[in-house]
Parts: sequence; structure tokens; C-alpha cells
Amino acid sequence: MIFDNNFDVGTVNQVPEVTIQPSTLTYAPTNSSNTDGMHINDTANLKVSNCKIQTGDDCISIGQGVTNAYISGILCGPGHGIRNNVGSLGNNPDEKEVNGIFVSNCSLSNTTNGARIKTWAASPPSKPSIVEITDVHFKNMKGTTVSNVAVSFSCSSSFPCKGIELFDIDLALNNPRAKNSSILSQCLNAEIKSGGTQNPSPFQDHTRHQMSPI
Repeated sequence: MIFDNNFDVGTVNQVPEVTIQPSTLTYAPTNSSNTDGMHINDTANLKVSNCKIQTGDDCISIGQGVTNAYISGILCGPGHGIRNNVGSLGNNPDEKEVNGIFVSNCSLSNTTNGARIKTWAASPPSKPSIVEITDVHFKNMKGTTVSNVAVSFSCSSSFPCKGIELFDIDLALNNPRAKNSSILSQCLNAEIKSGGTQNPSPFQDHTRHQMSPI
């Protein structure tokens, strides 16, 4: 148990196989930056389960070179959510790919994001990103949001997101300041299949995307 930490609480780097199990509690001030509850790099066959994480940054961030990571039973919040940090992939030209990330049965409360894949912007900004995201499945997600835009995909025009699946997504707007607003979804440069419950409906605000039912 760690309290009021001002740096990443836990780091897993270049480990061939590791299991992190119950009663791992991490606490950092909610207004602190760079205080990931757990940051993972260059690691294979990782299992993280039944942990409670409260922090000022990502509860769990996943960096380059991570393969076959299984994350389940996480209570996250406050914090920035669980970020496939693909967290910030694309910053260096020789970064390794990330694949086989499975997140299930997690609860996020008072977080700035839910499930998020984040990459560095292209450099220079006038050029499209060369980071490619494929085969990502969002299933059985329920909750509330204070943002009008509950689902958002913003992918590269040169390497559109492919193999994206949305199934049984049920999100509601919970913001007293936006009582008369509608919840929205946005999509830019992505090929997406959807099925089951879809709240918000995909995609009211969209550019250059392909949608098809599952």
C-alpha cells in the first residue's frame, strides 16, 4: 500500500512473465501528474487482477513492447482510466508494437477517460500519423459520462483504424450543466462494426469511416 506518491507507483519493464494479484492498493494525489498507478513496458504474459488504484494519472498505462497482458477486476478512480498507452506510442521511430491486451470486469469511477488508446501526434502536425491500430474490440461497456462525446475515434488518414468492433455499448449523459444536450459519438478514419445495444448511436458526427453491422 502506497500513499501520496508523486511518481509512477509501480513500473514493470522488460519482464518475460509476471503476475500481480489482490490487495495492491496505490494512492497518489488526484491533482498530481506522471503518477501512473502502474506503468508497463516491454513485458510479455502479464496478469494484473483485483487491484484498487487511486491516482492523479493513469491507473494502468501500457507502453511499447507489451504482449499478452490480461487485466481484470481493477477498481480505478480517481485517475485517468486504463490507457493502452499505446499511452503514448509513436513518439520514437523504433518503438515495438503492442498486441494481445485483454481488459475485463473493471470498474472506473470519477476518471477523465474510460478505455483509451492514445498515440503521439504526427511530427510535423501537417503530416498524418503512421501509427496503425487494428483488431480492437469494445464489448459490454456500461456507465455514465459528463462529456457529450461519449465515444470517439480519431485515426490516421494514412493508416485508418481497422477491425474495430463495438458491441453492447450503453452510456448515458450525467451532467447537470448539459440537461438538454444529447450524447454523441464521433468517428474519423476508422472501419467499425457494431452490434447489440448502441448508446450513443454510431456515428452522428463522422468523416471518412465505414460502418457495418456485426
